[in-house]
Amino acid sequence: MEIILAVALAGIFIPAIAMTLSLGLQSSSQGENFTKAQALAQEGMEKIYQRKSLINGSNWDWTNNLPAEGTAEQTISGKFTLKAKFEKIDSTILYSKSRKITVSVSWKENSPSGNDNQNITLVSYVSAH
Repeated sequence: MEIILAVALAGIFIPAIAMTLSLGLQSSSQGENFTKAQALAQEGMEKIYQRKSLINGSNWDWTNNLPAEGTAEQTISGKFTLKAKFEKIDSTILYSKSRKITVSVSWKENSPSGNDNQNITLVSYVSAH
């Protein structure tokens, strides 16, 4: 009788423990990918700021050295796709050489339901000064 009870309890607890460990590992992996993607997006935005700073420091018109409009795309480590989108702003409020810059990082996350597309987006407005 005790053996049957022990086998029945093991049959309940072993799959539950295995499922908990599996979900914990998946959650850890998703957190790691999110952290990497956030760092890549921030680095991409900082590279644009640095380039603008270097150009302005040498009295260049930065809008002639960065695209007025368009999108640049790069694949990183075969997993993450970094996109930088430049948009000219037609506004009476902002300086005429202002640009809206959108940096996004996308990747596919493995999940029980299949591959889920994930993405992080940073938006900034920059202008010559």
